Amino acid sequence: MPLEDLGQLQKELRLLVKPLDALNKIVLTKRDSLNEIERLLKELPPGETLGQAINEWRAKIKSALEKINRERREAFNKILADFIRKEQAKNTSVREFDQSWRVGSIEIKSRAVQAQIQMAYNQQPITKWVSIGTCEDIEKLFEEVNRKFCDLTIPFDTLTDVFWSAYDYLRWQQEKQNNPNFDLVPLKNFCQEVHITLIRTLKKMKKATQKEFPLWAFLYNLDIYFSNIAQVPLETRLGLQTGSQAQTTTMGMVTGGMDALKDYKTYCYVFAATGRK
Repeated sequence: MPLEDLGQLQKELRLLVKPLDALNKIVLTKRDSLNEIERLLKELPPGETLGQAINEWRAKIKSALEKINRERREAFNKILADFIRKEQAKNTSVREFDQSWRVGSIEIKSRAVQAQIQMAYNQQPITKWVSIGTCEDIEKLFEEVNRKFCDLTIPFDTLTDVFWSAYDYLRWQQEKQNNPNFDLVPLKNFCQEVHITLIRTLKKMKKATQKEFPLWAFLYNLDIYFSNIAQVPLETRLGLQTGSQAQTTTMGMVTGGMDALKDYKTYCYVFAATGRK
């Protein structure tokens, strides 16, 4: 067994360094300490011999670790593959990427050697990195994340009102500041204002407020909005706009995560689709 191999290698290392440990433990204030040092020095193997032994030990432990990591990776990949097959059997859209899968609306990032996964939406983490031992572990976490989606989904009528109010306020603010492109509101600013407007709206409706509204939740509701854009009145309908490459790097937000079979798209701005003033 790999762990037993490591235990044996630990014993071998202790034997290799035993003479050095004995030298290190000598109490120099004792009367016979010098004689003890001389005795132990005679027992030390030649440097070349000790160096060769350590190099051989290093090669052994490197091989053992590679074997352990290989077995852990294979076991983890099997567990993840079992989960993917079960979701495919449910007709869930599935798409594979390098070190991640998109399963329905959820992205599952993986660290095979560490046997860990992290679930995300539009590349924004929903969970921490979690150790996985069985397929049931993934299923349980997957269900928890789907419940979070439900808990943080804003009713569509409220969503459209909140989005327009947040946008209209930021557009007015930018126009007041003589911004020549006042109708283009940065998505990052829009995200922050949506949370503020949502809290204010829910208080007026005498409903529980969203004390926490993580970025992934904003992006999920943003995708819901644009997936149902035909239901939004023309006079309050919003649109998304991309930016330059530099803007995309610094202020872009990933969208389009609801369907695993569709590519992500990155946008920088939100604007009034009707050009309302």
